[in-house]
Amino acid sequence: ALEKITGYTVDEVRFVELSRIVHADDLPLVQKGIATLLNGSASSIEYRIKNKSGEIRWLSDHNQPIYDPVEKRVTHILGGMLDITERKLNESRLRAQKEFLHVVIESLTHPFYVINTSDFTVTMANAAARTKDKKLIRTCYELTHNSDRPCCENGESCPMEQIKKTKTATIVEHIHYTSKQEPRIVEVHGYPILDQNGEVTQMIEYVLDITDRKHSEKLLKQREFELNESQRLSEIGSWDWNAETDTIFWSDTYYRVFGFDPTKPTPNYLEHLKVYTAESAAILDAGVKKAMESGEAYEFELELAKPTTKTRWISAHGEPVWNEKGEICGLRGTAQNITPRKMAERELSLLTFAINHVVEEVYLMDDSGHFQYANEGAATALGYNREELLKMNVLDVDPTFSPEKWQEHWQYLKEQGALTFETLHQSATGHTYPVEVNANAIEYDNRTYNLVLSRDISERKKSDEALLKLSHAVEQSPVTVFITDIKGRIEYVNPEFTRV
Repeated sequence: ALEKITGYTVDEVRFVELSRIVHADDLPLVQKGIATLLNGSASSIEYRIKNKSGEIRWLSDHNQPIYDPVEKRVTHILGGMLDITERKLNESRLRAQKEFLHVVIESLTHPFYVINTSDFTVTMANAAARTKDKKLIRTCYELTHNSDRPCCENGESCPMEQIKKTKTATIVEHIHYTSKQEPRIVEVHGYPILDQNGEVTQMIEYVLDITDRKHSEKLLKQREFELNESQRLSEIGSWDWNAETDTIFWSDTYYRVFGFDPTKPTPNYLEHLKVYTAESAAILDAGVKKAMESGEAYEFELELAKPTTKTRWISAHGEPVWNEKGEICGLRGTAQNITPRKMAERELSLLTFAINHVVEEVYLMDDSGHFQYANEGAATALGYNREELLKMNVLDVDPTFSPEKWQEHWQYLKEQGALTFETLHQSATGHTYPVEVNANAIEYDNRTYNLVLSRDISERKKSDEALLKLSHAVEQSPVTVFITDIKGRIEYVNPEFTRV
C-alpha cells in the first residue's frame, strides 16, 4: 500500500530523505507532527507528498507513539496513511464554486436574501441588501418594511407564506420601504429550499425594483390613451406592416375609419384593397409596390367603395421601414377620414362653377376696394381676364368712385349691411355702361368684405327712356287718351281727356 501511494518500496523509503518526499510547503507541518509523536502524543495531519514519479498527492496521516517504560522513551510509531487526493481536489472545486457564487451574488445590483421560514431571519444577504451597519441577522420584514412584525400580520400579502403553501417558486409584486420610509414597487422572485422531508425551511428571495418601470408603464398607457383619443378625434388611424413576418398592426381608429370590427382579426392586404373603388385600389397598390421597391413614400386621396349611397374619402400616407442592414423590411403609415373636407371641396367647386356661369357680374372686394374674386361674367363684361381683375381696384372699373367717395360708401355699407344702387362700369375698351349693384357686407375671418352682384341695365335704361318719351308724348297729345282695366274702370287719362 505504501508503494502504491508513494511509488517507493519499504526498503527504498528507509533511505529517502524526508524533504525529498514531503512537499516543501508542508515539511514544517510534518516535522512538527514527528516532534509531537516523539514527545509521546498522537498526531493527525494532512499534507502533500511528491511520489516517485513526481506526482503531487494528498495524504491523511494518523500516528500513535509507542512508549517503552523501561527505556523511558518512544521506541516505535504505529500509524496509518490514507490517500485523500480526490477528496482534496473536490474540496478545492467546492471552494472555487463557493467563491464564484459569492462573487456573483455580491455583484448583483439587486437585493438577494436567504431567509429562514421559521422565524423570518435573514441568514445571507448580498451587498445590495445589507444595511450600512453591515448587520446581517435581521428579519426580512425589518430589512424591507422597517417593521417589527411580518407583513402578513399587517394585512399584506407575503411571498414566503405563498411558497410555504405551494412549495414552488413564485413571482409577486410587493411594496418595500427604504430606510427613509420611501415606498418602492418591487418584483419579488421567491424560490423554496426544501429539507430531506420535502418541507420548506428557507427561501431564496431576489428583489427587482420596478418602480421606474411601473411609472413608465403608467406614462406609456397615458400616452397611448392620448394618442388613441387624438386619433379618434381627428379620425386619423395608424398602421404598421412587417414584411419579414407578414404581420400587420392597425390602431383602433384605423378600424373605425374603414368600418372594420376591431375585435376581429386584422384583414390582410388583398382584403384591405377591396374597401376601395377599383380606381383608388389600383393607385394604392402601385404606390405600395413602388415604396417597397424604391423606398419612396406615398400620399394619396382615395375613394372608398360605397357600402351605401354615401361617398367616403380617406387621405392615405405610407413610408418604408428599414432594418439594421439598410433593407426595406416593411411599411407604416396613416389614414385619415377626409370625407367632410372632400364634400366641402365639392360644394365649393359646384358653387364656384355656378357663380362663374351666371349672367351677372360677381365680385368680392376688401375694404380698400381691391378685387379678391371675380367671376367669368365680370371678366366678359369688362373685357379683362380674371387674373387681370384680381390685380385691379373698384376705382379702375367704376368712374363714379373717387378714393374719398369709396371710403364714405364703405362705411355706409358696413352700417347698412346691404345696398342696392345704380352706377357706371367702364370696360377695358373705355366703353361705359350702366349697372345695378347689389352690395353686401360680409364678415369672414375677422375681416369685412363686399360681395357684389352687378347687372348690366343698358337695355332696361333704353326701355325706360323709350317709355319716358312715350309717356311725354301721351301727356302732350291733342288726342284724348285713357286706359281702363278689364272691368272698364278708368286707371289713366291724359290732360286732353280731362280738358274735354
